[in-house]
Amino acid sequence: MEKKVIAFLRVSIPAYNDDIIKNNKLYMNAQTFFHSMELTDGQADEAEGMVSLMPLQLRWSTNEGKDWSKDSLEIQSLSYNPHAYVFCVYAIFSDSLVYDNENEVYTYIVPWSYIKDFWKPDTENEMLITPYVSVFSEKFDYAAEKSGFFHTRAFVQYDLDERLHDPKYIQMVNNDGLTVVFHKKRKHSKENEYRFSILNPNKPQHYELFLEGTKDIYYRIPLKENYSVQLAFQGLIFDENKELIQYSPQIGARFIKA
Repeated sequence: MEKKVIAFLRVSIPAYNDDIIKNNKLYMNAQTFFHSMELTDGQADEAEGMVSLMPLQLRWSTNEGKDWSKDSLEIQSLSYNPHAYVFCVYAIFSDSLVYDNENEVYTYIVPWSYIKDFWKPDTENEMLITPYVSVFSEKFDYAAEKSGFFHTRAFVQYDLDERLHDPKYIQMVNNDGLTVVFHKKRKHSKENEYRFSILNPNKPQHYELFLEGTKDIYYRIPLKENYSVQLAFQGLIFDENKELIQYSPQIGARFIKA
């Protein structure tokens, strides 16, 4: 990874997290699933898969590009669906930690402003967190490789506002369809999102990927409405260049009234 990630986390309901922990199952939604306005604010995104907001002249060919239509169709926006399925997590970076001298731990606050965007009313909500970032990522790579489908994982870049007015972005997507999975609008930047993605041309409604041997790498933290969560990471040691040289996957948590 190009950034040092200390932990991955998700805000969800216990039943969904049970599936991950007890069944080793990643439930991967189709990218187009996020177009639904019935989702929470943190999930819904009308711009998922959008490629351009520039007026475009569309011509077509019926013989694989040898000849093109004389007529054209003017379109005001362009989207692309590579039939990608995604699993999304919030990433905590080492350079965003704050050292607590009194308790000799590094802390990080997951704000209520983020949690509330995924909050489901009238039910229990909890945070699922794993400090075993490399283990989780490698297990995904192994399972995805076994599936036989093209797959990738990367940080989301929050530059789509600009990309939608850049003709070069259309070419980027044309060269690699999964590009659209990893670009979102700036308003989503507080999600600190890292995505695991699989391209499945069979186009199922969703895709289930089973990871092997991950049951013991998670912490579960029941959440309180209107409270931020301060995480405490123990046993971290950095060198003079702020590079992490020692890490103990012990995590504590306390609530802070928003």
